[in-house]
Amino acid sequence: GDLSGGGRISRYLHTTHSLADLERTLLALEAPPQHRWRAGLFASAERPVVDAQAMRTREGLAIALAHMRAHGVLLVEGMPLTTEGTREIVLQIGCPRSTYYGDSMWSTRAAPGEDAGVQDTAYMEVGIKPHTDNTYFRDPPGLQVLNCVSQAERGGESLVVDARSVVRSLRENAPSTLDFFTKTALPWFSYDRDKRAGLPIALSSLEPVFRFAASGELDQFRFNEVILPSPPLSHAHVH
Repeated sequence: GDLSGGGRISRYLHTTHSLADLERTLLALEAPPQHRWRAGLFASAERPVVDAQAMRTREGLAIALAHMRAHGVLLVEGMPLTTEGTREIVLQIGCPRSTYYGDSMWSTRAAPGEDAGVQDTAYMEVGIKPHTDNTYFRDPPGLQVLNCVSQAERGGESLVVDARSVVRSLRENAPSTLDFFTKTALPWFSYDRDKRAGLPIALSSLEPVFRFAASGELDQFRFNEVILPSPPLSHAHVH
């Protein structure tokens, strides 16, 4: 499932803890500023990892939120294997968003004979390169939750990338490429069928890869080369 991102915590956060108590706990922890990271993050002393049971407590949830603010990614160990159990943990952070893939949370394994909402590459038995999901939405999710309920015997590792490090690398090594992907709106699209109604879905958006806030900080990043036309990439001289 995915979560609506952006905005203030007080606007989007729905938890079993009062916001005032949670805010005091976060302040006491002195939540770290945002960090840029590369490979090896989960092997470092700052590895953003928490236990699912700990997230049911005020202190554990505050630590989890601090990790997400600092690194933009969080590994939760000991997650429940059921949809309802997963949802209980997710609701500690925010309310899942409903999409045509499902009401809030869904499986990426298609049922026998199922053909609605399964045209996405997540349902294919192929390796998927780094990408962001729902690039064709006008407002893609700012936070996503993926729960591995059945681990593959071989392969299946999850690869995560820090978008802020990508921006810094482009700014230092290929500023013209960063300028292109910031100022050039590219077409993103999806053709599928709604899982609930079975109706055809055609979604599209015309947006740049990078969008920056007035403060200069990266505000939104969307990229999926599977659905991105090839000419813009060839003209951008990506290094």
